[in-house]
Amino acid sequence: MTERAVAYNDAFSECFQSEHRYLILKGGAGSGKSVFAAQKICGRMINEKGHRFLVLRKVSNTIRESVWALIKQTFESMGHDHLLRINKTDRVIEYIPNGNQILFAGIDDPEKLKSITGITGGWCEEITEFDESDFDQLDLRLRGETAWFKQLIGTFNPIDVDHWVKEKFFDGDQDDTFTHESTFRDNHFLDSEYKRMLLTRFKSNPNWFNIYVNGEWGQPQTGLEFYHQFNISQHMINHWDVDPTIPIHVTFDFNVVPHVTACLWQIVHDRDKGGTIIGTTAICFDEICLKHPLNNTPSAAKRFLLNYESHTAGVWVYGDPAGRARDTRSETGRNDFDIIFDTIRPMSGVMDRVQKIAPNVANRGAWINQVFDNDHRRLKIRVVAKCKVTLTDFQHVKQAADGSKAKQKIRDKETKVSFEKYGHASDANDYFLTTAFESEFREFSRGVPESQKRKIVNRGQTRSKSY
Repeated sequence: MTERAVAYNDAFSECFQSEHRYLILKGGAGSGKSVFAAQKICGRMINEKGHRFLVLRKVSNTIRESVWALIKQTFESMGHDHLLRINKTDRVIEYIPNGNQILFAGIDDPEKLKSITGITGGWCEEITEFDESDFDQLDLRLRGETAWFKQLIGTFNPIDVDHWVKEKFFDGDQDDTFTHESTFRDNHFLDSEYKRMLLTRFKSNPNWFNIYVNGEWGQPQTGLEFYHQFNISQHMINHWDVDPTIPIHVTFDFNVVPHVTACLWQIVHDRDKGGTIIGTTAICFDEICLKHPLNNTPSAAKRFLLNYESHTAGVWVYGDPAGRARDTRSETGRNDFDIIFDTIRPMSGVMDRVQKIAPNVANRGAWINQVFDNDHRRLKIRVVAKCKVTLTDFQHVKQAADGSKAKQKIRDKETKVSFEKYGHASDANDYFLTTAFESEFREFSRGVPESQKRKIVNRGQTRSKSY
């Protein structure tokens, strides 16, 4: 049997050249990332010496029908399958000419993993199924003697925007990491039938479509999402040019970790020929979420002023009523809103629209969900694609047993500070929506049980003061 010419996907050409310790491939279904990983490992088995590659999946009993079969097929496509010594029992493939080996194991088989030493490279298929500690243990085992570079390959569908893989490899620059993104559109070897299947199979589930078709980070759907009627394919728009003739509505939440949050909105009306309003759309077009050391109210207010000082049609300010509380940490006693209004005072038409009391969380969530679901009374909510924090909140925040938001705390690895990663942008936006559309919110609130009415925003709760 002679060596055969192998068809390689040129979308992965840089990955073939990469000698980084970590080669992490994010992609949708059918993008060719697993085929690439198998081709690179088999090519190195043939052309280099002194290797023991470890190929891992989370569960060992899934190996034979997946990575094991793919590696064998790849050797066959290269015309080298007759040069293999295959041990099915121990799951070892040896390339006879140079003695290189590929070992296969599952993370759920710790006894086998303990016996594996001298690893010079590895491949974690569906790395998002691994715990970070699993990967770190594999990384520690990458200490075999070889004259060639050592590399760990990870391939996965981006199922969860909060996954450790994203934080570890995609957030921030790392000299020892090469990341790659692909979709089925990058795979020149897919047949048209498979492409049609992908485009239709996930059409009814926007989250899955985003993950498996577009190869973008998704949000796990548990059925307990607070904004369960939010649909990114319906409620996200690509772009919005700020209208200089109408006010900017800016709303704040003051949790300093991970950031003080400011979300910016405009309200636009559709009118008939007689000028009567027939529809209204609230558009979240920008957000300010400054990280440490700028995660404070003065910095957020200054950034807003810097970006929108030239806007002359008015600025209406909303936010968490708790921002009215006196700051006892300072001698001046200035609170968050004092700082905001003092900072943006040079702007035209500044209006104080901060509520006296925050509306009940469960009730405001139920109303906003109704707006998302039905375009309530011709009211629509849209979010521009660049507002990543707002979009993530609307998708991610979970509902607690009492109907409020379940804000799970996480611990920062570097600062050791525990904080609520999500919920702050959506809180800020709740304050804006329930105030800007107070009459619609009150109308909805009349339909809730009598026992809940005392918790709902009361008349006269919103202050309106010009500066």
